[in-house]
Amino acid sequence: MKGSQIKSKAEQVELNRLLAEFSEKLETDPYQPGIVHPHLCSDDLQDVIEDLLWIRGNSEITIKVKKESEIDRISIEILDRKNTLTNE
Repeated sequence: MKGSQIKSKAEQVELNRLLAEFSEKLETDPYQPGIVHPHLCSDDLQDVIEDLLWIRGNSEITIKVKKESEIDRISIEILDRKNTLTNE
């Protein structure tokens, strides 16, 4: 195989892995109300919000953020959410 073919094949494998990871994330909802996500960084809060509002289609979320005893660590709990796609 040529170098470009090897690179193309490697890129396709990576794309398939990312697609499978994204699909699993959509199918398995880790942000159901009542689940606490401990030991996170403050940057993770932005990721959670982006996931809930734009990827999962929620129009409104209520989140509890608690500072943990460890330096620079927080826990996040989704208290409530309203989904525009399913009217939950």
